[in-house]
Amino acid sequence: MGPLITVLTSIALVTCVVGAGVKAPVAASKDVGAPTADTCSSVEVKCKNCTHLGVCIAIGQPEIAMPCLGAAQYCTDGACSSKPSSECSGGFSSSFSCPPTDGHYPDPNNCRLYHICVSKVAADYSCEANQVYSTNTHSCVRQTLQNTCQTVNCKQKNGQYSLYPPDHRYAFFCLSGETTGIMATCGNSQEYNTDLNKCQVKCSKEGLVPDPDDERNFIECTATGIGINNYEQVKRQCPNNDKIKSNFDPNTLECVVSTSKK
Repeated sequence: MGPLITVLTSIALVTCVVGAGVKAPVAASKDVGAPTADTCSSVEVKCKNCTHLGVCIAIGQPEIAMPCLGAAQYCTDGACSSKPSSECSGGFSSSFSCPPTDGHYPDPNNCRLYHICVSKVAADYSCEANQVYSTNTHSCVRQTLQNTCQTVNCKQKNGQYSLYPPDHRYAFFCLSGETTGIMATCGNSQEYNTDLNKCQVKCSKEGLVPDPDDERNFIECTATGIGINNYEQVKRQCPNNDKIKSNFDPNTLECVVSTSKK
């Protein structure tokens, strides 16, 4: 029996009970599992809390709390469901494929959806209608000309990666013109090269950035003076000789003594 049929059947049952003059049971406690009654301002069925429906069959009458039972033990979007809402569970279970590193990640097909990966298990979260997910803040932000709604385009692509338009640090794998949950990720000051299938340095300002291919190296970004956001990249290596071994620290942007045995 689907959630809608279940709700309609429940309303019919409650109508019969109230019509017969039988009072609905009143909960003894006021915790999440036992809600108190409110006065109905409209005829509706809504979620009273995470596990109960609030059923209103007449305006001015007390709202009737009905528990969601069995496999559909959660209340989601005004109906009993087998899945809890994101507010009640910390996100829906997801088919999204988490990368090796846990964190917040965008959805390739929905600009208002994002995923949180913990121990390589994903949960889905959604933004409001006037919001989009931002990879810069790892949160929902107001949709503006700067924060637009964009999704991955996999048209005419098969077995290739396609860039996530708002942030080229992310790319999603395409199969038969459709996006998948398989994602490639790059670090800060990097972008994914879909031709080489690897991360490469992206200079956004003058200074030093790590070399994604070798921890001993760093890249110097110097503005060319031609146009906007045009930079010359020069690869350099931290001191490495018979006396000292060092790597480039991406946090301090300094060469530090190497702890590896290379």
